[in-house]
Amino acid sequence: MYYKIIEMVLIIIVIIGIIIYTYYVRNSKRKYIKMVKKNRYMAHALGGIDGENYTNSKEALESNYNKGIRLFEVDINLTADGKIVCVHGWKKSDYEKKIGIKYNSENSIMTYEKFKNVKIKDKYTTMGFDDLVSYMKKYKDIYVMLDIGSKTYEETKKIYSEILNVTQNKNILDRLITGRTHCGYD
Repeated sequence: MYYKIIEMVLIIIVIIGIIIYTYYVRNSKRKYIKMVKKNRYMAHALGGIDGENYTNSKEALESNYNKGIRLFEVDINLTADGKIVCVHGWKKSDYEKKIGIKYNSENSIMTYEKFKNVKIKDKYTTMGFDDLVSYMKKYKDIYVMLDIGSKTYEETKKIYSEILNVTQNKNILDRLITGRTHCGYD
């Protein structure tokens, strides 16, 4: 008899959990669909600015936000010291074509401090993921799709752990969309 009561209570708890989970999933899906319908355009790499693409810069974000864009895609990568920054990558072509500076093969992955002191194409401000989160706190209507590119499983874990560490805000996490992610295994 006692076990039957415990079994019934557990079944009721599971049913209530399923109902709550279903409500949350449906509600989240509705919010996402509404956001996509409302925002017909996505600014790739935080949007173009002055004819430049792939800057992932503060000025690109601000300019495109002021034009009414609310849905952004951003490329993110880890720095040498484990911080997330808004940059397409650390390859020679990224340095020369997207950042606009000379490539250093000995220190190809910059530290956070060094990256933050670089001007993209000699005029645009670099952004750390923490800067992007600050904008999302200020402008509650921004949605961001994250492109982490092709990473190993361990790199992917590090990036998402750092995202959670920096964000620490459910409202912002709800407005982050995981985009292109490819986890390779070592």
